[in-house]
Amino acid sequence: MTTPTPIPKRPSLTISHVVLHCFEIDKMADFYSRIMGLKITDQKVIGPSPWEGARLIFFSSDPRDHHQLALADGRTAEKGTVLLHQVSYRHDSLDRLRTLLETLNSEGITGIMTVDHGFSWSLYFNDPEGNMIEAFVETPWYVEPIYDELDLSLSDEEILRVTEERIKDAPEFKPFSQWRAEFAERLRLEASGQ
Repeated sequence: MTTPTPIPKRPSLTISHVVLHCFEIDKMADFYSRIMGLKITDQKVIGPSPWEGARLIFFSSDPRDHHQLALADGRTAEKGTVLLHQVSYRHDSLDRLRTLLETLNSEGITGIMTVDHGFSWSLYFNDPEGNMIEAFVETPWYVEPIYDELDLSLSDEEILRVTEERIKDAPEFKPFSQWRAEFAERLRLEASGQ
C-alpha cells in the first residue's frame, strides 16, 4: 500500500473582482454606472497581448479597490450564451435595495425577484446582456439559506421580524458575528495545520 501524498498548504483567497466579456460595452457601462451606482475608475485599450485592441472599463465603489468590476469588449459567442452565472453586490441598507428596485422598475427591467434568504435580503435581475445580478443586504443572523418572498414595502423593523420568525428555530441559527468568529477560528486552525 502506498502512502498518500500530503496536500500542500494552500494560501487563503479573497475574491477581488469580476470581468465581464461584453457584446455592447457602452450599454453595459451605462447600466453598471447609472443603475448600479458603480464609479468608473479607468478605461484603456489593451496593448500587445493575446487580447490586443480590446477595450476595458474598470469600476469600483470602494476606495480600497481600483476595480471590483471590469468590462471587456469583443465578445463573439452567440447572444444566448451565458458563461457567468451571477455577480453579487453587497449593499448597506434595505433603503438602498428599495431605491434600486424603484430604479430597475422605472427602467423597465423585468424578471426581478425579491428574496429573503434568512442570512440576506436579495434582489435578483439581469444586466443588459443576461448576466444575473444579486444585490443584497446581510441580516444579523447566520442560517442555512432559505428561499422566501421579500416584501420591501414593509418597514425595516417588520422585515427583521418576519425573517427572524422564519429562521429562529433552525438548528444552525446564530448571530452572524458568532458564525464569523467560529469561521475565523477554523481558518486559523487550518492555516496552522491543527
